[in-house]
Parts: sequence; C-alpha cells; structure tokens
Amino acid sequence: MASELEGIASKYAQEALKNEREGLRDKAIEGYSKAIEALLKLVKLYPDYPLNKVYMEKALMYQQRIRMLQMGLSFEGVFTSGSGAKTEALEVSSVSQEERPNVSWDDVVGLEDVKEELRKAIILPTKVDPEKLPLGWPTGILLFGPPGCGKTLVVAAVAAEVNAHLFYVDPALVMSKWLGESEKNVAKVFEEARRRASRSRPAIIFIDEVEALTGIFSNEVGGEARMRSQLLNEMDGLHSKGKRLYVYVVGATNKPWLLDQAFLRRFQKRIYVPPPDFRTRIELFKHYTKGLKLTSDVDFNVLAQRTEGYTAHDIEEVCREVQFRLIDDFDLKRGELREACMNDFLDVLSKRRPSVSKELIKKYMEWNEKYGAA
Repeated sequence: MASELEGIASKYAQEALKNEREGLRDKAIEGYSKAIEALLKLVKLYPDYPLNKVYMEKALMYQQRIRMLQMGLSFEGVFTSGSGAKTEALEVSSVSQEERPNVSWDDVVGLEDVKEELRKAIILPTKVDPEKLPLGWPTGILLFGPPGCGKTLVVAAVAAEVNAHLFYVDPALVMSKWLGESEKNVAKVFEEARRRASRSRPAIIFIDEVEALTGIFSNEVGGEARMRSQLLNEMDGLHSKGKRLYVYVVGATNKPWLLDQAFLRRFQKRIYVPPPDFRTRIELFKHYTKGLKLTSDVDFNVLAQRTEGYTAHDIEEVCREVQFRLIDDFDLKRGELREACMNDFLDVLSKRRPSVSKELIKKYMEWNEKYGAA
C-alpha cells in the first residue's frame, strides 16, 4: 500500500510538472494537490515509515508550487543556507523582469479600496520625488481576511504593476524542523531584497500565512525565538529614519487575531480584504465564464444574489464545476461543447455552500474595527 501511494503521488507530480511547463496552470495545481493528498495519506497510514520526512518535504514543496502558480510566478533561483548547501525546502525566490507575475490589475476583480491603498503605499513612492515624502512611506503591509478573497492575487498584481523583485517566503518551509538556521535565511532574504531594490524597481517580500512566523507563541524554542527576533529587526530597519529603501514586507493572513502585538505594530498598514459584494460577484461570474458559451437565460444578477457570502474562489469553483458538466456532455459528433444554461449554475449552487461562515466574517469585521489601519 505504501509503495502504491508513493507511485500515485509521483505520477500526479510528474503530470503536474508537465502541465505547468505547457502553461496549463489549473491542471498543474490540480495535479500537485492530488500528489500532496496521496503523500499525506501515506504519512497518516504509516506514521513510523522511515521515508515520512522526505514525503513531508515533498508535500511542502508541492504546496509552494501551488501558491506560486496561483500568483502566476516562476522560480528564478534557490537560496542556499549559510553552509553553502542547496536548501531546496526553503525555495525563497524572486521574479526576474522576464518572468514577473503574469497578472495585472484587470485580473483582480473588485477590491478597489484594497488596490487603492496598495497604489498609495507601494506605487506612489516610486513615482514621486522622495523629497516630497519627508516622513517616508509604509514598508510593512498586512492583508487580512477570509481565504479565497484575492490577497495573494492582489500582491502579484501590484508587483507586476511596478515590475518589482518579488520574494515569496513560505513560513512552513522557513520554520521546518529539518532546515535549521532559520534566522540566517530570513536575513539572507532581506539582504538580497535591499541589494536589488531601487526606486525604478522596488522589492516586495511576500509572506503568506504570516501568522505562522509572527503569531503568539507560549513555548517557542530557541531557533524560533531567534528567527522572530531577526524578522523584527529586519522590519525595523526598513523604516529607520534617514533611509530611503524601496523594500516592502507584505504579509497575508486568514487569522489576524493570532498575530503578536510586536509584529502588528510593524505592519503600518493593515488592510481588510473582504468577500465580494453584490456588484463584484456579478463581475466575477462574467470574468470566470468569459471562455464559456452561455445560453440567453443565464442571469448574472440572480447568480450574484444566490451567492451572498461566497468568496471569489468559491465563485471560481462554481464556474469550474459548470465547465466540467459541459465536458461530461461533450458531443463527439458535433465536436464542440454545448452552451451552459442557468440550470447548470443553479444545480451546482444547490450542492455547493460558501466556504466561510457568517460568524467568521463577523469576526474579521470586528478585528478590522479594532486594529484596521488602511
């Protein structure tokens, strides 16, 4: 059974890599997800298996690939540890000019307030004479809100807008028990970001699930404490008086209430990324169905009404499920997909509930009232 699951994971990973090279992003993400599922199942079924450490490292690397693909990114390189050995588990990468995020503001449907705050914080300082900003600008930005609402996508979009060097940091890999010397790796990322950053091309250090690095810990070990101290010092150094560094730390979290107060102060801007409102849900349905043929009875207004509380990702999944219904009904004789009708969407919605509860949304809004700083 163990070797069978290992073979399944390997097969899915190889297919995912092939699809990634061919530009089939969604299929690649699906493949990596299935590979992760097989590896985690293997570890759960055989907790004492000697190769479990390797399998967990692979699962973490596949998760990294998924996140990078969701941002439209490609790896430019792999950082090394202090000893000079290649540390594939970390994979903190920047995006070169030729391989910058393949997204734009137009790919971010809605979130106009969020985009405006990021424009002011990141884009404006690159366009204005520094002497006109004597108090500097915010270098720490926290994006918080429910999963699937576009936090990662909007970071990729702003990075593409200013052609930034984008450094992606995965806390799960930075804090790996097998990695060691985490604080040195954190220092290396900031050192490289400062070296590359300029007014014409700033550097953005993006930390997804930032609470894993900056959360409240009651029993952290020595390595974790040193890493957190290093991160605090590095963030402090970005907005020291007299410095004009075009380096930004952007953190994203689904659990802002877990953040340590010391780190919370370092994020001068704390921006709520909410679920889409009614008008945005209409635009999301239009955006995700633009590649499908629709019958005249498809009413985006009705669909938007039926999806109150759904995230952008939820709506994307609804449209994807409709797409697969069309594939299931593919007519070989006609050689083309049929049109999607209103019943296709309603049938999918009857079986698919929003991924975020009203109680959780209320919790985000209460935290925003208390700590938000847009």
